[in-house]
Amino acid sequence: MSAFARSMKDPFPPARAAGCRAMVENADQYAPRDLASRVLPATCALLVDPDKTVRETGFSAVQKFVSILEDISNDPDKAEKLNPQAAKPAQNSSSATSAQSSSNSAPQGWAGYLASSAVNLTMSAASTAASAASSKVF
Repeated sequence: MSAFARSMKDPFPPARAAGCRAMVENADQYAPRDLASRVLPATCALLVDPDKTVRETGFSAVQKFVSILEDISNDPDKAEKLNPQAAKPAQNSSSATSAQSSSNSAPQGWAGYLASSAVNLTMSAASTAASAASSKVF
């Protein structure tokens, strides 16, 4: 969400409009409290944008977010569908065990990517050096 909010402050009007549209497309990923306290205030700044297309995009986004919040107000069960931190259904034990073992065997996130990239780069350099050395046999 912070990337979309940052893009809505970009000096390039199409970037501001695209950030707003991205917020709307990902509205189901935000908790209702985040919609009301973080997403709507960031979007409301676009309502007074100098560019007309950005203003129109902002108005349609605000209408969408307000309608989502009204639906949740009328039916609180819908909040569970929107809240990404809501409790997920329990997995059966065999899939949970296999998911846990696979997550332990492979590094996760950017640190894992960085480590595997460093290993691959080192192996590639070693392979290149070995092939160069074997081709220079006297």
